[in-house]
Amino acid sequence: MKKHLLFFLALLVCFSMIPQTSNAASQLNGFDSMNQIRDESQIIIVNNNGGIGAILTTYEKSNGEWRKALPTMSAVVGKSGISTKQKEGDGITPTGVYSLGTAFGWGEKPAGVKLPYRTTTANDYWIDDPASSDYNKWVTYNGNPNTRWNSYEILKQSLYKYAVAINYNTDPIVKGKGSAIFLHVWRSSTSPTAGCVALAEENVKKLLTWIDPAKKPIIVIGKTSQNNNLLNDHAEEAARQAVADAQIKANKLRGKYVASSVEEVALSPQFNSDYSVAKTAVLNAQTKINLLQSTKKHELQQGLDAVKPYQIRSAQFIDAVNYGKNEVEASRTSVYEFVQNDTFTPELVQSYHLLSVNIRKEELIIGKVYGSETRKYMAEALVKQAKIVRETVIYEVSIFELLNKINNLMAQNDQAAAFKELEKLDRLKHRAVEIKEAGNKLYPGKYPDLPSMKAFLETYEAETRSKLNE
Repeated sequence: MKKHLLFFLALLVCFSMIPQTSNAASQLNGFDSMNQIRDESQIIIVNNNGGIGAILTTYEKSNGEWRKALPTMSAVVGKSGISTKQKEGDGITPTGVYSLGTAFGWGEKPAGVKLPYRTTTANDYWIDDPASSDYNKWVTYNGNPNTRWNSYEILKQSLYKYAVAINYNTDPIVKGKGSAIFLHVWRSSTSPTAGCVALAEENVKKLLTWIDPAKKPIIVIGKTSQNNNLLNDHAEEAARQAVADAQIKANKLRGKYVASSVEEVALSPQFNSDYSVAKTAVLNAQTKINLLQSTKKHELQQGLDAVKPYQIRSAQFIDAVNYGKNEVEASRTSVYEFVQNDTFTPELVQSYHLLSVNIRKEELIIGKVYGSETRKYMAEALVKQAKIVRETVIYEVSIFELLNKINNLMAQNDQAAAFKELEKLDRLKHRAVEIKEAGNKLYPGKYPDLPSMKAFLETYEAETRSKLNE
């Protein structure tokens, strides 16, 4: 029995050492490049390994994980298989990654369809005549189509009872490169298309009700050996476009974070708007780069890093202005009200200390701002007046707090320490006179005498000395 138990335990240990694959990862069927996709949350993969048969698989991203959505479906493709489409009428289903367009059909619209849906009539055509300006477009025409076009698709027909346009060769439209690529109902499981992807009617309806334009669905058409590369290229291109967009928007911020006068220490609505747009663009580009697994990742990161400083410098400028205009100014105003009213209360002490904290924080924020000249004008615009107001009452607050300390020492029966602290009082009062005299020479009238505060503190001092001499 003991031998059997040891054998069973050994098996458990061995099994635990086998690498386990997560359920979410196993559902990707090897298409791991999906994990690089950020903007889209629905993917249709048409997988073909030769011939006209294909497997269609759907995936949906939820809570950051890709999972298989609908059951696997059989499909058929063009008579010439899946490849790079060369010309109109070559029978090739084009390899690539495409968005989806309008859903359409002459059958009753399935319940739950979220795509735009058009009911076709006998007058609806998709033009595949390369000589026409209508090439690869849906046209509704009441006349004789043969007099207008050399070639066209009649949209009200059995294969298009239910369909959705695949956005191939649409932006821009290149004449002769291929047109009218749809996902539609098949003739049969053994009948090829002229270049579209076709499925059983039931499965087309399932797809139409599953596809959600809000989730930016894409369709990937390729061979097993190609699809990961197609997804990779799609993610890489999305990142490249995002970096280019971030570069354009961040470049608009250049120079806006520099001030050459006090008046320029301000935020215009346009600057705020440009910064917000650039910040979003930079974050979007960075997120897409972070997801990449390709060799282009480093190159794209360098491109983004080249313009990130403009966004960062703007953020530091904006932070300094906002903190100065809001927090510092609010606390300066609070202290200044006591100065104007020449009133001393414990609330003044609280306001004074808050102002001191905000001044220190603002100086740290300004210290991160780009450019020494800009920092100089910021300090003058956002800190200077606050410092003057603080210095106006710095000694009044200091004397009050020293008298409080002396009274606390007396309450603890530490008379020796109280007398020692009292020796500092005369020096503090003398220094207060010197500071105000020097301040008024620099900024005339900014350092008032504050007689009511002085009287309050003199009374408090006299009471304290009297207690100490008892």
